[in-house]
Amino acid sequence: MEAETLFGKMAALCCRREYSVAQIESKMRAMLAAQGAENPDEIVSGVLQRLQREGFLDNRRFAEAYVNDKLRFNSWGKRRIVQGLRYEHNIPDDIVRDALAERYDPFYKEVAKRLYNAKLKSLQRGKRELSPYELKAKLVAYMAARGFDSFECEEY
Repeated sequence: MEAETLFGKMAALCCRREYSVAQIESKMRAMLAAQGAENPDEIVSGVLQRLQREGFLDNRRFAEAYVNDKLRFNSWGKRRIVQGLRYEHNIPDDIVRDALAERYDPFYKEVAKRLYNAKLKSLQRGKRELSPYELKAKLVAYMAARGFDSFECEEY
């Protein structure tokens, strides 16, 4: 597969939604490996540079969209969002910090409170009565699994 064809396919993908550089690189490497291309590293780096230069691919834009989507639609906490950006998408720390600072604060406490109260109600409707200790332990574990800090549970 030649670089121009690959660029067209990746540009079309990037027009549909935001992708991280790592996601697009992975997709290109898989396509090139399936076709048995020679010098895949050269082709991948060239196409990535062109996608970024022409504005199809931007890790900063991806990080902002990721933070927004995961907070609003998945109700994830800060820790889980940071983990996803850093380890799944290889986004640099400065971009992660900027995206969180810009998109995170206004909606964060509202989401945490809504999740906490919903889980509290479901635990109280359970088949057996939980001691205050058990109730607190279950709530903290639930919130931690969603990416919220334990001190945020203390506020509700």
